Amino acid sequence: MERRHNPRFACDLEVALERPKHDPVVGQAVDISYSGLCLHATTPVPVGQLAMFHLRLILEWAESETLVLPGRTVWCTTARGGFQIGARFNKAMDDECWSRLDVFLQFLSGDLELEQA
Repeated sequence: MERRHNPRFACDLEVALERPKHDPVVGQAVDISYSGLCLHATTPVPVGQLAMFHLRLILEWAESETLVLPGRTVWCTTARGGFQIGARFNKAMDDECWSRLDVFLQFLSGDLELEQA
């Protein structure tokens, strides 16, 4: 039985995980939801680490503006020659962050289409 409160959407997003007093960790998000994301990176991140997640969708014909969301890591495991990191977004995000995340997820779910330039 699925324990998740929010549906996950498969994705291929460029992610930079920015942490206080550390170098950024760069990776690829493999799924995302309203509550968090899962990413692959070559650098491990301690569980409970506060971070800003910089997300960018890159398509053949366009790329999104960077979406910056606050959160924290909730797990980190070894996977595919690197690390798989789970993160939960901060529930106290401002309305603009929630709105931008909503548009992002609507696009990933197929409910919103972007015009090709």
